[in-house]
Amino acid sequence: MTTMIGISLSGRQVVMVGGGEVAARRIRRFLLDGAVIRVVAPELGEATSLLVREHALEWRDRVVVPGDMDDAWLVHTATGDARVDADVAAVCEARRVLCVNAGDGSHGSARLAAETRSGDSIVGVVSDSGVDPGRTLQLREAIAEKLREGSLPLRRRRPTT
Repeated sequence: MTTMIGISLSGRQVVMVGGGEVAARRIRRFLLDGAVIRVVAPELGEATSLLVREHALEWRDRVVVPGDMDDAWLVHTATGDARVDADVAAVCEARRVLCVNAGDGSHGSARLAAETRSGDSIVGVVSDSGVDPGRTLQLREAIAEKLREGSLPLRRRRPTT
């Protein structure tokens, strides 16, 4: 079972293990959330390298070691190597640190929701037991379309403060 929860990452340490395109996409998302990001990868793709430079992110230019997860609230693997991703997820599990395993979502302790926004509300779709990212994205897009059309209830129930 998966429990969907909103987590504030603002000012909190997030460790990205991997330096490719998936890492770049997720780093952008974590930057929007205000996370403090550490990237661990022996090499970086062009997009990730640009993000590291533009945002002065910490980059540990090597393969990951358990100490890289020290002080992390969340770890995200995206190495492209299922064995490395699984090893990182196992270290996180032992340390009780939430981990998104991009190599195998069913073997991480956390999953990122496919999100869409409407005003100050975030709607997320997360796979439960059978991780199916393609289906999750299709469902998110269908909801986003309904929000754009205005065919879902969007009226505020409480005044803003």
